Amino acid sequence: EWDTMLTILIDICQAMAYLHGQSYQMRRFDPTHMYLTEHWRIKIDIATCLPTTEEKKPTLWDSPETLKDPSMKSESTDVYALGLIIWQFLTRKSPYEENEMDENLKELVIGRKVPVDIPENVDPALVDLVEKCLGPPLGRGSFEQILAKLEKIKRIGPPEIVVDEKTAQLYVKTATVYAFKTADACQVEKEWGRQSGKDGCWIICNPQEDDLYLVDETTFGRNYKKLKSQEHQFRKVGAVWARQMDKPFALKTDSGVQYGITGDYVVRDAKVKKGDLWVVDKTTFHKIYRLADAALGDTIVPEPKSAHNTTL
Repeated sequence: EWDTMLTILIDICQAMAYLHGQSYQMRRFDPTHMYLTEHWRIKIDIATCLPTTEEKKPTLWDSPETLKDPSMKSESTDVYALGLIIWQFLTRKSPYEENEMDENLKELVIGRKVPVDIPENVDPALVDLVEKCLGPPLGRGSFEQILAKLEKIKRIGPPEIVVDEKTAQLYVKTATVYAFKTADACQVEKEWGRQSGKDGCWIICNPQEDDLYLVDETTFGRNYKKLKSQEHQFRKVGAVWARQMDKPFALKTDSGVQYGITGDYVVRDAKVKKGDLWVVDKTTFHKIYRLADAALGDTIVPEPKSAHNTTL
């Protein structure tokens, strides 16, 4: 999740700022010398600060200046490694993975062909931070400076993805679901994290999508109609604005941060002007949604000015 990623990066910066503040010299700063606790906190192996006679071999996280001269270790070279670590979080890739342990690695890095494929929906400040960390030594900044930037980014959250008539297309879907109204607040575990609902919300089971999710009472009354055939069975007929994403992304929603890959859709209820957004993977989306067609009578019924809950 977005918060977890930033918490881990902040932990790393706090540890590295402390070590450099105490004049410790890191011999090898990379993910292989970090440990994740059961509470999702990071610990850095202090053994990497101890003197050794062992010959240091190049790693994928070495800066260009270190590859030219292994004795050129400083806070700046460790900041370069941090830039690659942040890049890994954003892309879920290993730096130079196609050239890993290749004899041309040194030439590749020194030639300044650094990773630049950063997901679309990333705070510009985070993109700028990665680019500075991977840039010339004098412009990389210190761990204290990077720590302050990461804490600010965490407070603000991921940038907004706009889904409206200008950026998306209108789709419709019809689905038969099972719905159960809750008496208390509850949570549902999703692939992207945990969805929370207040007391009185509805738990929706959609067999077609093999999905379980929560819907607030107002949204439920607007989009779900009771069927007579079976208890707890409802028909959902709705129009949505859907935007297909061309890069991996993070989406901030009322339930938390969701993630998607290239080709996934960000979807919004077309009946409301500022409804919550959610992510639907490409395969599922094409299975249950179709483009709206006026010839088939597909129209948007706007939300009434004074919305009220439907008694079911």
